[in-house]
Amino acid sequence: MLNFIKNNSNIKIPNEFKDKEDNTCRNAFLKKDSNFENMWIDYHHKHASLRILCEKCNLSRPKTKNKYEYK
Repeated sequence: MLNFIKNNSNIKIPNEFKDKEDNTCRNAFLKKDSNFENMWIDYHHKHASLRILCEKCNLSRPKTKNKYEYK
C-alpha cells in the first residue's frame, strides 16, 4: 500500500468512504473515487503476495508498523 501511494503521489488519496452494500460493515470507495479504486485494484493484483493461513497463524502474526497518515 505504501509503495502504491509513493508511486502515485500525483493522485489525491481518498479519505471518505461508504459502507459496502453486502452487510459486512467493510469500507468501500465512493463513486467519485472510482479511478483511484481501479488503479489500486490493478496494482494490488499485480503486486500482492497472498497466503492462506489457518485462524491461529492469521491471528498471531505480527501487525505492520508501517501506517499511512492521511494529510
